[in-house]
Amino acid sequence: MLREITLGQLADAGGKPNKRGKTKAKNAPKPAHGKPGKVNTRTQAGREAYDKAILEALNELGGGPVSGAKVKARVGGTPLQARTALNRLIETGAVTFEGKARGTKYSLK
Repeated sequence: MLREITLGQLADAGGKPNKRGKTKAKNAPKPAHGKPGKVNTRTQAGREAYDKAILEALNELGGGPVSGAKVKARVGGTPLQARTALNRLIETGAVTFEGKARGTKYSLK
């Protein structure tokens, strides 16, 4: 039986096959971009880096009215992290907003 097993099968042991028939290891690292919880905003430096990423995303999206969901999709993090960062940027005067609730749109000042 051991003669029939390939090294690739051993490396992928425990994974489930995807649509193409390839397996993925259980403990494979997940991409950080766009995934909740992968942004560190617990430290001042982390918050500053995230705020900078938010500003860059707004700039890349044309600087015009953009939903918070589009900004979050571009930079990652959780909805709360994105909303809190946008509120910090509004307080500093770097970002403006219009609308309420899900209709809120953010723009560069």
